[in-house]
Amino acid sequence: MHIVLKLTGLLLLGLAPFSWGEGESQGFNKDIIFLGANVPPFSWREDDEIIGINIEIAQQAAHASGFSAHSKIVPLKRAFQIIETNQNHFLVGLARTPERERHFKWVKPLITTRIGMLRWQPDPISANDIRAEVCAHYGTPMEHWLKTHNHPDYIIVNDEEACFQLLTNGLVKYWFTEMHLAQYLIKQKELDTNNLIEEKIIMSPQLFLATSLNTSDTVVNPIKNQLDIMKEKGIFEKIINRYIKNY
Repeated sequence: MHIVLKLTGLLLLGLAPFSWGEGESQGFNKDIIFLGANVPPFSWREDDEIIGINIEIAQQAAHASGFSAHSKIVPLKRAFQIIETNQNHFLVGLARTPERERHFKWVKPLITTRIGMLRWQPDPISANDIRAEVCAHYGTPMEHWLKTHNHPDYIIVNDEEACFQLLTNGLVKYWFTEMHLAQYLIKQKELDTNNLIEEKIIMSPQLFLATSLNTSDTVVNPIKNQLDIMKEKGIFEKIINRYIKNY
C-alpha cells in the first residue's frame, strides 16, 4: 500500500528533493547570506531570531573570516533560486547527492545526521486502525529508500509533523526520519521524548555548507579554513551540545 497525502509543513532543506526554478537577480552582495530551512535543531526561526546548529557554525566561521553574516529561513525551492543567480549566498545543511554535485561549490560538511525507523511506546497500534507500516516525508532520501528497497507498505506525507501525528495516533508503526528533528517536534508538544524509540538506523548523511558556483574562492576559502580550525578545536562539538546532548 503506497499512499500520498498532500499536506503542508516543514521542508527539510538538507534532505529534500533537488529542483531548479527561475532565479532572482539581486546583484553582488559583499555580505555573507546563509539560507536555511525551518528544520530544528539544525536551522529555524525562534522569537524573531534565526538559530540552530548549522546556522551557528556557519555564522561563527564567517565572522572569524572577517565577513558580515546574515541568515534567512526560506523554503528549499526558493533557496535554490537565490543561490543560482547570487554570489556570496550559502545553503546551510545540504545533503550532497549526485544530481546536486555539479550545481554547487561544496565548502565543508557541518554535521552528520541520524536517520532511521522510529517507533512510539507504549505501542498504540491497533490492527484495525493502522494505515501503513512506515510514514516518511515526501521527496526525501527516506522516500527514495523505501521505493528502491521495494518496501511493501508505506505512506508518504508532505509534513514531518503529520508523520508524528500518525505515529502517536497508532496509524503507522514507524516514522522514518531524522532522530533529532523528531525529538524537537516531540518536545514542542510537551511529550516525553523517552517514548520515542530508535528502532533501526538506516542512513547517516552529512549535511554540507554549499554555495553558488558564482561565489569567488576568495570568499569560500577563508570560511573553509575557519571551519577546519573550528572542528579541530572542538567548537563544532560545543555548539552541537548546546542544542543536543550526547549527539
